[in-house]
Amino acid sequence: MAYKDLLVHLDDAASSSTRARLACELARSHDAHLVGVYVEPPLPSMLFPGDLPAAELIESELEEAARRREAARTMFEDAAQAAGIRHEWRHLEDGRVHALAVCARYSDLVIAGRREDGDPDSVIEVAQDIALGGGRPVLVVPRAFGGAMGRSVVIAWNGSREAVRAVHDAMPLLTRAEHVRVLSVNPDTGEDGHGALPGADICAHLSRHDVNAEGLEAQTHGERVPELLVERAREFGADLIVMGVYGHSRLRELMLGGVSRHLLRHTPVPLLISH
Repeated sequence: MAYKDLLVHLDDAASSSTRARLACELARSHDAHLVGVYVEPPLPSMLFPGDLPAAELIESELEEAARRREAARTMFEDAAQAAGIRHEWRHLEDGRVHALAVCARYSDLVIAGRREDGDPDSVIEVAQDIALGGGRPVLVVPRAFGGAMGRSVVIAWNGSREAVRAVHDAMPLLTRAEHVRVLSVNPDTGEDGHGALPGADICAHLSRHDVNAEGLEAQTHGERVPELLVERAREFGADLIVMGVYGHSRLRELMLGGVSRHLLRHTPVPLLISH
């Protein structure tokens, strides 16, 4: 089992080269086609004072935007050519995050970043929009992550539909991992929860896909769940966390649950999310 169609979101953030490198490594190891998508950020609104746009200032901003875009394209194509993978470049204008989510629907996995301290104002959040609106799993790559990924995996398991979906979407990675730990935090052993033995059923399912998974339980004892997940991932030496996310649309804004929001911001390793 392998991914065959990958999409990586590229922008002006320092983490863009990190996720491009990781995307190229995934494409090479899975013999996949990689699409690099750059979403053009909108021009600053201050450039349009009333009905009289400052033409020279706008032209200067457009030239700077073109320079940034070409720098991203060169970085992506150099990385893809060095990896020897099939690849293509796409440019979406006017910050159309919705258009990016539509592109994502025709990929097996989307590699995206997260906005971090020091990023320019032009950097936009896309991971939650794609996960909730694009219908595809998203691999969120922190800026500081620089190692190999997928050898040691932690699955945040709560028995939900979203968690099941995340496990299925991560299967091409799970079947190649050396260690997979299914972690249930404060499990509910009722019929609608984790089952009599939390994690046992999903571990059995994974074993039939030749994934040697270990089921584990944890109690928060006062700690918040997301901090505990990050702490356990560090203890296990994990280089990937897999988690289902839930959300709802409210005033056209996609919202994630609290655990998801925290991990998207603070996990030190890549996070594969699925809805």
